[in-house]
Amino acid sequence: MLGWIIIASIVTAGLSIALVGMFATRAQGNAASSAFESVARQPEAGDQINRMLLFALAFIETIVIFTLTISLILLFANPLLGRLQ
Repeated sequence: MLGWIIIASIVTAGLSIALVGMFATRAQGNAASSAFESVARQPEAGDQINRMLLFALAFIETIVIFTLTISLILLFANPLLGRLQ
């Protein structure tokens, strides 16, 4: 039973960080692309668009950091392993 939990934790940590990294990168690219298009259409609103883009990129990056933290907890300080012993 302990071996299966370790294997499931490793697979879950790897898949979660890979999928979140892939989709977060895609989301950041889409956000930056949309912001550049918006600034090209309305150059007078460039400062406001840049500010909103930075907030959006920070929120997207926060999701990646949370996922990385949970993945590291699963790999190195798994709370499920303590319950079995």
